[in-house]
Amino acid sequence: MTLTLIVTAVCLIVLLVTGLPIAFCMGLAGIVGTVVHMGPASILQMGAIPFSYTNGFSLLAIPMFVLMGNILLEYGIGSVLFELVNKLVGKTRGGLAMATTVMCALFGFACGSSSASCATIGGNTLPEMEKRGYDRRLSVGVLAIAGSLAILIPPSIIMVVYSILAETSLGAVMIAGILPGLLLTVLIMAYIYIRVTINPALAPVNENSYTLKEKIRSLIGLLPIAVLFLAIVGGLFLGLWDAIEASSVGVFMALLICIVYFRHVSWKVLKRALIGSVNTTVMIYMLIVGGNMLAYVFYVTGLQAKIGVFVAGLGVPGWLVIVTMGIILMIMGTFLDVIAMLTVTVPIFLPIILKLGYDPVWFGIIATLFSEMAMITPPVGVNLFVIQGIAPPGTTLKDVAMGAAPYVGVIWIMAILLIMFPGIALYLPSLME
Repeated sequence: MTLTLIVTAVCLIVLLVTGLPIAFCMGLAGIVGTVVHMGPASILQMGAIPFSYTNGFSLLAIPMFVLMGNILLEYGIGSVLFELVNKLVGKTRGGLAMATTVMCALFGFACGSSSASCATIGGNTLPEMEKRGYDRRLSVGVLAIAGSLAILIPPSIIMVVYSILAETSLGAVMIAGILPGLLLTVLIMAYIYIRVTINPALAPVNENSYTLKEKIRSLIGLLPIAVLFLAIVGGLFLGLWDAIEASSVGVFMALLICIVYFRHVSWKVLKRALIGSVNTTVMIYMLIVGGNMLAYVFYVTGLQAKIGVFVAGLGVPGWLVIVTMGIILMIMGTFLDVIAMLTVTVPIFLPIILKLGYDPVWFGIIATLFSEMAMITPPVGVNLFVIQGIAPPGTTLKDVAMGAAPYVGVIWIMAILLIMFPGIALYLPSLME
């Protein structure tokens, strides 16, 4: 077993260094490790993995939620959110940075893509923050973490992947993410407020002053997002439909919003949304296949079972095990894609979680939270590259990473709160019909 794991790890590292897509790196490393452990004939057994892990009914939620987000994205929902939320900020120091956090949270309801959230909201807010004299690292750091809220606030593609891996209720996991997502949004805004209060030079006071009537109109303008949220999450909560049906409802509602709110539907725009959805879905499916091929090595070597027995025999408190898992996820997130990270770790961690008596739905939120952290930690943090790509000239990856670094601590605070008070995640699912 030791030789197999060493060969697999070395193979994975070498392939990652070559720049090969992560899905292929994991798949090839899994094949090599399995052949070393079981011989060449084992390749035939692995041949069933791509089909068996991509033909599940639950996976249908992925292309539908992706399509929903792409439709709204193509029709410019980000610009609309910026215009509406910016009017609600008022004369608050660092108000635009806090408004950006709220915008990304709202965008998370409409689109489960963290990268899309960063690019869309950032394209509108970064030039404004730059024009108003915001500290560069503060502005890019806020966007990096706020954009990642899209994977904690339902509907979330990461939650779909976790639910499939953990074989637990997707609807329950999504409902469980609502309160933690809102609480994390508040924590991020609180950090921004404290930081700009201590150091006023980082952010100016908002100069824009809007009347009460204009602010009320802005709130009314946010109704389409509220309707979309109620249609998806409200239907799940009340038991009107399951998560797969909710994804279809989301696409229908997105089209309805485009017809009623944006007042036009263009085949050219829909075509872009469809093509983008296919590209994203294929990428996700390839990551699931590659991750499961790598995880197969851990299964055939018995590593999963041995880790479970080892942890159970330690006699340490359950919270310490969870914190250790969080540290492992944080480290793995620095060099693996989020979906790949979950595909590899969930099959190992979940039996331990169940043995310790924790709820798999609750652990889904913990796993999603640390996936969010992986989006802002170098060298593979996707949001860092997205923000650098849209930031003003001269912005380095180091600037974005340094700006996002403090929010790693904010995420850990959220994780500790979830460990201390599991009800933050489990209260709403307990009320589901």
